[in-house]
Parts: sequence; structure tokens; C-alpha cells
Amino acid sequence: MSIFKGICLGLIFSFFYGWIPGFFILMLLGELSSSFLPGISVMWSSTMGPLVPMFISMVIGVFIFPVAGALWIRKDAGESKAKLGISTLLIHTLFAYGLLVSITLEIPEGYQTDIAPPIQTVISAPEKQTLATPTIEGLNYYKQGLKLLEDQNYSLAIENLTEFININPKHLEAYMARGHAYASIEQYDKALVDYEMANQLDKSYVWPYHYLALTLRDLGRYQESINNSETYVELRLMESDVWSETEQGLGSYFHLGEVYFQIGQYKKSIEYFDKVLEIDEDHAVALQKKLEAAGLIE
Repeated sequence: MSIFKGICLGLIFSFFYGWIPGFFILMLLGELSSSFLPGISVMWSSTMGPLVPMFISMVIGVFIFPVAGALWIRKDAGESKAKLGISTLLIHTLFAYGLLVSITLEIPEGYQTDIAPPIQTVISAPEKQTLATPTIEGLNYYKQGLKLLEDQNYSLAIENLTEFININPKHLEAYMARGHAYASIEQYDKALVDYEMANQLDKSYVWPYHYLALTLRDLGRYQESINNSETYVELRLMESDVWSETEQGLGSYFHLGEVYFQIGQYKKSIEYFDKVLEIDEDHAVALQKKLEAAGLIE
């Protein structure tokens, strides 16, 4: 009876430990590994991605903790029980992390939809932009803001770029850079304001449409995201007929396929996933999404 009691206690513990502490430990290990395991970052960015570590932690716990509970009941109180507890938690963490890695290795390394242009390191602006000549102080704020953005110090980057914008309120690239910083810390409402300002300064400049599309998608405003993304694609095709065959073209088509999928327009979604597969026939994620969309068409 005591062994059965230990198994029951182990099952209960597997639920609560897997749901909260185990989940956060696995999330932390995943974040630390994302630099050399790109599939983890891709999974994090998906709709259900953050729930995967919780599920893994609980499943591994169901197998490990009941056994440990039965052994724990049989051991004498004191050091032996403490060692068993620590060993069990370490084994749980190792197995859960191993399963997380094995799952994310299946995600293609080249999968990326948020393809960004290179960050400019000098002050420039389209001809249509009315830009006051920046002061020396303003120039320093701008350069420092770009450097901080590159170093992923987003809060300080925002502070410096804001100082520059206060001095030079019609500088398109400054709004773009600050928008990137806001988006990087998931302040999408503020990023949207900056990208819209950049778009108002020059309607012919393509990149604001691209980032408006991504930001509106993150805010759940899918139809507006589609409108901006299609404008972006149209402008890029006017620049070059072969743009659609590039990695940026692939990313934009994949984005449109995903957003049409989100609003239930599965036939349009399939059209764009087909465009992705025309560029890269081995794009496993696009093929999977296409099959999902096809299965949902009545």
C-alpha cells in the first residue's frame, strides 16, 4: 500500500512540477540554446509553441516521478531521500531537454519569415523626405541608437533614437529603427506607430509596408496585415521581376500564406504556400501548412 501511495504522490507531483517549475526551467534552457538551435526560436514564435515545454515537462514527469515516489516511500528519512529527490529532478530536466531538442531539430534551419533589410549606419533619407540638417548632438544620438539596437540593448536604443527624433522629427530611418527596437521587446502598438509614421513620410519606400504587415499580424489585425504585405510585394516586383524568386520573396509569400490561413481563407493560403514551394520545393513547413489548409477546405 505504501508503494501505491508513493506512485500516486509521484503522479500528483508530476502535474504540479511539470506545469510550473519544470516548464520555466525548460523555457530557460530553450532560450539559452536558441542561438545554436534555431528551431527553438521558430517554435517559440508559433501560436502553440510556448505550450510545448509545458507538455513535454508534464509527460516526462508522468514517467519519472511515480517511480521516484515509490522509491522515496521505501527509503529512510534523511540524506538518502534528499539525494533521491535531487537526482529525480536532474533526470527529469535532462530527459525533458533532450526531447525538446529532438523535436526542434526537425524544424528546417532556413525557416524564417521576418526577413529584415540591413540596418543603415549613416543618416540618409528618401528624396521626398523633408529632413532638417541634423545637429552634431542629434547625429550622435542616432549613431548611438543604431549601435545599441545592433547590440540588442533595446531600451537604451529607444531612448537615444527618441532624442534624435525630437530634434529631427521627419527622419524616416530613425522611425524605422525605433520601430524595430519596440518590436524586439514586443511593444507592437508603439512599433506600429513608428512604422506608420515612416510610411507617411514616403509612400514609395517599401520597407514600412513589410514591417507594418508583420506588426499588424502580431497584433491580430490580419486583414490589414494582408493589405500591407500585398502592397510590399507589388512594389518589390516593380523593382525587379526576379524578386519573387529570392529569399525575401519566399518569406513574404509564406507570411501571406500564414495570415490567410489565420482568417480561414484556405484556398488563398494554399496559393501562397504553392509560391513558396515553387521557390523552394523542399520547404517542409510550407508543405505541412499547405496540407493542413487543404484538409480544412469543405
